[in-house]
Amino acid sequence: MRSDVLALLLVLACLLTAMSLPAWGLELGPQLALSVPTGSAGDTYAPGVGGGLTATFMHNPVAGVGLDLGYHHWPGASDAEAEFDAWLSRLSGRTITGTKWSLGTFEVAGYGRVVAPVRGPVVPWLRAGVAYYYLRHHLELMGQAADDTDWQFGYIGGVGFDVRATATMKLGLDATYRYLMWEDDAGQRSTAYTIGAHLLFSPR
Repeated sequence: MRSDVLALLLVLACLLTAMSLPAWGLELGPQLALSVPTGSAGDTYAPGVGGGLTATFMHNPVAGVGLDLGYHHWPGASDAEAEFDAWLSRLSGRTITGTKWSLGTFEVAGYGRVVAPVRGPVVPWLRAGVAYYYLRHHLELMGQAADDTDWQFGYIGGVGFDVRATATMKLGLDATYRYLMWEDDAGQRSTAYTIGAHLLFSPR
């Protein structure tokens, strides 16, 4: 079985598991993050933003599953764009400027979540799982624009904490590392991390 199909099945398994859990275990809300590409992607793209919806379904106070639906956008790194313009200029024998590119990714992620059994207003947790990405590469070159799309899967892992603000709302911060199975021309994988904030509402 192909690894990308396996990742999609794991995401669907998280969804089915979540749907089978009681309503009292649901926490749902928006999230917003600074999204920073690393590795080979960090040489090509500049830091961007990410946002979406996150939901957790706690089967008990310690363990549960979660789902993220989100979008990340990374503009092209200005140094890399300038170097590409210089390379094209040398290749063509004329001055070429203004090349721009960006990468947008729609993300569906499923993961397991473990909450530390502590008492107090601050509750730390960690998570790990798989994700499926719809990648959209946008290029503007010599007055022309083109898009290229692809589907890829990856892994996520991260830590965070939540603080209960009211009986039905929590505030939280998290840091998540993303490993995409998309390879660049040199065969290197793309990675990114996000540092974000979220709100979680309980339908109790």
